[in-house]
Amino acid sequence: MRTIDTIKQIFSIKEISNFAWLSGDKLVKLILGLIVGIWVARYLEPINFGILTFWLTLLGFFEVFASFGTQNVVIKKLVEENNKDQILIGAIALRLILSFFAAIAFGITSLFFNSMDIENIQLFLIFILFFRFSEIFKYFFESVVQSKYAAWSESIALTISGCIKIILILLSENLDLFIIVAVFEASMILILMVYFAKKNFPETKFLNFKKFRLKQTYHLMKESVPFFLASLTVLLYMKIDQIMVGVFLDPIELGYYAVAVKITEVWYFVPLALISSFFPMLIKSFLETDAFKKLISNLFFSLFWISMLASVLTLLLSEKVIILLFGTPYLPSAGLLNLYIFSGVLVGLSTLSDRWYQLNNLSDFIFYKSLCGALTNIVLNYFLIKLFGVWGAAISTVLTLFILVYIFDLFSKKTRPLLLLKVNSLLRFYDFKKIS
Repeated sequence: MRTIDTIKQIFSIKEISNFAWLSGDKLVKLILGLIVGIWVARYLEPINFGILTFWLTLLGFFEVFASFGTQNVVIKKLVEENNKDQILIGAIALRLILSFFAAIAFGITSLFFNSMDIENIQLFLIFILFFRFSEIFKYFFESVVQSKYAAWSESIALTISGCIKIILILLSENLDLFIIVAVFEASMILILMVYFAKKNFPETKFLNFKKFRLKQTYHLMKESVPFFLASLTVLLYMKIDQIMVGVFLDPIELGYYAVAVKITEVWYFVPLALISSFFPMLIKSFLETDAFKKLISNLFFSLFWISMLASVLTLLLSEKVIILLFGTPYLPSAGLLNLYIFSGVLVGLSTLSDRWYQLNNLSDFIFYKSLCGALTNIVLNYFLIKLFGVWGAAISTVLTLFILVYIFDLFSKKTRPLLLLKVNSLLRFYDFKKIS
C-alpha cells in the first residue's frame, strides 16, 4: 500500500503527470501508427504505398512552413505574459495565413509530379494544413501543464481513423479514401482540442478576434524565424531522401524504401527516450566536470552498443521480419533495412551531441549541424541515387549522419572536445562506478 501511495503521490505532481501523458501519448501513437501502417502497407502493396508516402512526406515540408516554428515562442509567451487571449488569436491568425500560402505553394508544386498523380486527391491534403492549427491549442495545454487533453484528442482521433482504415482495407480498393481519412483525422483532432479547451478553460477566449493585434503577430513571426529554419533543416536531412527517391525512381522503389525507414524509425524511440530520461541528470552534473564527463561518456557508450546490437539482430532477422509484418511483396525492403538500420546507431549519438551543445551554450551549432546535414544529404542523394538507385538513398542517410556525428565537430575548436569524448567513450568499457 505504501508503494502505491508513493506512486500516486509522485504522479500527483503536475510536471511529472504532464511528462507521463506526453510520453504515453507518443508511445500510443507509435504503436497504433505502426500497427495500422503495416496493415495499410500490406493492403496497398509497394506501388500505391510509395505514392501515399510521397504525398504525405511532401506535405510535411509545407507543414513546417505553415507552423513556422512558433511552438517554443508561443508556449514561452503564454507562460510569461498575462494577455493570453491576444497571444492565442495572434498565433491562430498567423497559422491560418501561413497555411493559406503553404496550400497555394503545395498545390503548385503538386503539378510537377504527374507520375505520382492520384486523380488530384492531393488537393484534399491541403485541408490538413488548415486543420493543423489545432497545434495552437496543444501549445496552450503544454503552457498550463495539461498535455493530457492534447494526448486524449490525438489518441482518440488516431484510434478512430485507424479503425476506419481497417474497414477500408476490408471493403474498398480505393487509395483516395485513405487520403480522405488522413484529412478526417486532422479535423477530428481540431474538434476534440477545441472541445477540451472550451470545457476546461472557459475563462480563456481562444477565438477573440477583437484582441487581434497585427504588430504582436508580426513579432511572433519574427521571433519564430530561428526555430523555423532549424525545423526546416532537420526535416530536409531526415526526409528529403524519400522525396528524391520518389522524383528519380519509380513509386514501387519508394514503397520498398519507406518500409525500411518505417521499421528503423520505430527503433529511434529507444535512444531518444534514454536521452530524455538522463538529460535532467546531465544538467545537474554539468557543473561537476568529472561527473558530467563520466555520465555523458557512459551514455555515448550505451547508445552506441545498444543500437549496434539492435542493428546486428535486425541484420540477421530482416527477411523474416519483413515477410511477417509486410508480406512477400516487400521482400526487397529487407536488403535496404540491413543498411538503413545503422542510421539508428548514429541518430542517438547525434541527439546526445545536441544536448552537449545546449549545455555548453553552443546551441547555434545545432542549427549549423542541421544545415550541414541538409546540404550534405541533398548532394549525396542526387549523385548516389543516380548511381545506385534506391540503395543510394540509404547510403546517403547513413553517410550524412556519420559526417554529422564524427566529422562536423572537427571544424571548430569549441566542439573538438565533444568529438574526443565520443571517440574515447567507444574505446573503453562502461564505467559502472557510481557518479557522485
